[in-house]
Order: sequence, then C-alpha cells, then structure tokens
Amino acid sequence: MNIPNNQLHKLLLTRFNSYVKTHGVRHACVMIMRVAKNKGLLPFPSTLRCVDCGSRAYCYDHRDYSQPFKVQPTCRRCNLARGRAENASWDMGLQKRLFR
Repeated sequence: MNIPNNQLHKLLLTRFNSYVKTHGVRHACVMIMRVAKNKGLLPFPSTLRCVDCGSRAYCYDHRDYSQPFKVQPTCRRCNLARGRAENASWDMGLQKRLFR
C-alpha cells in the first residue's frame, strides 16, 4: 500500500524534513503514516485485514525504512513476529540523502 506520489512529495517537503533531522527516520516514517491516515490518504489500519494472518489489522508495518511510504497493514501479533525492519538503524548521511 502506497501513498499517491503527488501527495507524498507535498507531505515530505512541508512537514518531515525537520522531523527527520531531529528525531530520525523511523519516527518520521511513523509520523508520515499518522498524517496520511488523518488526511484520508491511507485508510485506518483497523478497517483492513492483516496481510499475514487475515485478522483485523492494528497498524502499518514498514519492512524497509528506505521506502517510507511502502507499508503493509498487520495485526499486533504479526507485527511483533516480523521483528525490526531490514534497515532499522540508519546513519545520518543516508537520512539526509533520502529526505532533502
């Protein structure tokens, strides 16, 4: 599930450059999803089914923080079972290149 590109860039440029610099990529990704849900760009996860087990979804899961807008709805149990995202610890250089 992805946020549409035209609105994705607007969200990035207006709100999250400073958030990435001060709080890091992981928290910026979470904040991006929160704003997208509140603005109606993404449905609330509780209205969807978990992609792993089919139960009611609890949250969106980022499997790769280098693609912050590519998320999957998961239930709490499956999200915990998946563990950390592939690149959960980023260096600031990569953050700056992705979120200019």
